[in-house]
Amino acid sequence: MAASQGRLIMSPDDRIAAAERRIQEVIADRAASYWLRDAAKAAIARDPVDAVNDADFLLGLLQPWAAAIVDAEMARAAEPALPFEADAEPT
Repeated sequence: MAASQGRLIMSPDDRIAAAERRIQEVIADRAASYWLRDAAKAAIARDPVDAVNDADFLLGLLQPWAAAIVDAEMARAAEPALPFEADAEPT
């Protein structure tokens, strides 16, 4: 690492090593979901550009889906409760 104006500059190899360490930390993290750990394992074995492109595409698929579900749940929660029917027979 070189110093430039008080900042440390990482070499490309150091940046790769740091990124791979971070991925390995996620893979080893028992608190991480199985899905995330499996995806990280699969991604690190692939071409990195392809892996990022696929992850970006997946994000584009999942974000609108999740937003639609959250919006629907919020709309349901905001609906007024049905009024009690006074003429209904008690059970």
